Amino acid sequence: MRTRQVLTWIVITLMASPVLAAPTDLKSILDGSRHVLIVPVEPPPLTISPPGFANQVAQAAGVEGSNGTSISPIVGPAGSGMGTISAITMILATPGAARAAGQVANRVESAVSEQGAWIPTRVVAALAAAELAKRGAAGVRIRDGVQPIPELTDRSMTMSMHNWYGPLDRYFRASKSPYVYVAPEINSGDLVLEASIANYEYAGGTFILAVRLKLVDPATGDVLSKGWGVSYRDVGKPVDAFSNQGEHFKNSFATLAQELVEKSLRKMGLP
Repeated sequence: MRTRQVLTWIVITLMASPVLAAPTDLKSILDGSRHVLIVPVEPPPLTISPPGFANQVAQAAGVEGSNGTSISPIVGPAGSGMGTISAITMILATPGAARAAGQVANRVESAVSEQGAWIPTRVVAALAAAELAKRGAAGVRIRDGVQPIPELTDRSMTMSMHNWYGPLDRYFRASKSPYVYVAPEINSGDLVLEASIANYEYAGGTFILAVRLKLVDPATGDVLSKGWGVSYRDVGKPVDAFSNQGEHFKNSFATLAQELVEKSLRKMGLP
């Protein structure tokens, strides 16, 4: 049953991930003279299923309370089904209970910008930076913080999470970047790579991740190319994955994200 759910999720994600044809000269764009600014986009929350796993994750992470009450010093008492492990935002109760967490959303949103927080899209950005440097970029830098997801107005946890996935999907489909890039952050001839996550989920011991990258001309806002990748791996029981501040989970994330960043860049014409 779990395998069937994972495969179904991956098929749906791939079907919802259109990509522009990569320009034939995309490789030559990174000819040793171009600088690239990498922009991490706000990540969606890590979701946990089935509901019975939520309390096990909470216990492994040191989060107390059967209703998901968090003792995180960043977010504070969450109450209605939300908590964090080193700024990994997650559902800690059933989605129905988590719907009542609207008041917590702003605290969670601010938590991902805390200095020293573990932010998944910043991990993706760092991996992409290393890969672009290897592929001929003259210089690569990463913008501080994360850019908010366009049109995302409801950060509560819902059964379908469409309030998150809808805006994320529209953002990725768009042929223009919603963000503004100007001097002195951007110079003439620079490029921008926007790094985002379509979704990531811990489902019955399986970790599922979808990475999306967009190469943007900052002078026009045009999207030059898109690439994406989705995969999964077994990370074990909650006590194995989320103990020690989620060390095993974070390491698994980095390994899988590395694979997906490389896959995404290949789709963009950057072998």
